[in-house]
Amino acid sequence: LALEHQPNYPEALSGLGVSMREQGRAQASIPLFQRALALREADPEILNNLALSLQAISQIGSAIHCFEQALNRSPAQPEILSNLGIALMEQGHVGKAAEYFQRAIQLNPHYTEAHRHLGYCIHGSDDPQPEQQALTCLQQLADDPRRYHLQFAIGKYKLDRQDPEAATWFCKANRLRSEQLEGRWQLPKANALLETNQRILNRTNIAPPDTNNSARSGPRLIFIVGLPRCGSTLVETILSRNEQLIDLGEVAFLNQALEGNNTLAGIRSSYLEAIQLHPAFKADAQAISDKCLYNFAYCPILAASFPDCRIIHVHRNPMDNLWSTFTNHFASGNEWTYSLEHSVAFYRIYRQVMDTHEQLMPGRIYHLNYDHLTRSPELEIPRLIEHCGFQWNDAYLHPEHSGRQIHTASAVQARAPISSRSVGRWRLYQELLGPYADQLEQLGYSTAIEPIA
Repeated sequence: LALEHQPNYPEALSGLGVSMREQGRAQASIPLFQRALALREADPEILNNLALSLQAISQIGSAIHCFEQALNRSPAQPEILSNLGIALMEQGHVGKAAEYFQRAIQLNPHYTEAHRHLGYCIHGSDDPQPEQQALTCLQQLADDPRRYHLQFAIGKYKLDRQDPEAATWFCKANRLRSEQLEGRWQLPKANALLETNQRILNRTNIAPPDTNNSARSGPRLIFIVGLPRCGSTLVETILSRNEQLIDLGEVAFLNQALEGNNTLAGIRSSYLEAIQLHPAFKADAQAISDKCLYNFAYCPILAASFPDCRIIHVHRNPMDNLWSTFTNHFASGNEWTYSLEHSVAFYRIYRQVMDTHEQLMPGRIYHLNYDHLTRSPELEIPRLIEHCGFQWNDAYLHPEHSGRQIHTASAVQARAPISSRSVGRWRLYQELLGPYADQLEQLGYSTAIEPIA
């Protein structure tokens, strides 16, 4: 409304841009911020918002430049310092990121989010000061609703040292977050997810993958699905070593296509239009990867809509997976992770859905065991690369050398050489986790470390 009366009002342009980005329309928000900057040159707040939108569409270099411009105009801005730290962390510059988080905390010792982000950058046995700062801040913010950021950070430092007290801190953080979100979400129903597939497929035959490329007129689509913290970021980083692959990260294009279409043709058209509008799109790319993990619910729709696509289901030991989600704070849409009871329930739903998909279209989904991948990368990675139809290159064995932007909680971990250190780690916290492992076993899901064939 403000724009109708004052189309050249910077605050209104910027406000509309923020609203659009929050609705998942970051690309469309960028011209609004650029118009606002033309009217109010080098405004730090507008530059910060433009940078956040650029970051959201994987234009990380341009985003960092905008953050730096904003700080040149206004250096003492904790939020912008922290935002630049996140962007640098996503790009792999962990040491520099830590410096910006520390500067943000120096300016605002109660900046709880900056404490948590700093925890991703510093190992708990390397420097005791960040943990002590978080503890001091927590004492001063004993009743602050944002204190869960501090509790996650303290838990992470203790987890680094394999301190048993880590479990206590993660329980505190998750309990608080779960209480705050109570009544604002609910677990999905497996039958409802499966019925969505059936309604749209309407008995359409699902063809096997087209190995002759006869149905492909552009880049091959590779969908990576599973649960958060299943190892999917490592898999996408391995694939990104192919210079002819565009990795979109976690985009909501399929969900958006499903909202407006009831036919496979409509879903296909809407999805392809969305990726073609993405700034990273190149028509001559060999492949495009989409790592929206919850697409696992719609594997049959993906297979029917894109006969040439590859669907890679990444999975790992269920207790390692659920413990890893429990130790991390997530964006909205992952509320089940804040309770171990809900985590077991969600895992059961996920497995019921994936098992049904496999029965419907046996062999169509490539199941990749993260535990096997990290323990025998020289065996698993060539199989993965062959399945995707890529030409072999030894670079695939060294994902740590990738310069790709990583948005997820794995931004730091994925920069390290492939390691199996996390396999079986949940057993260090057997006292807390044992009862949930028993529940999974009773449901028929093994929590034992699988031998490598």
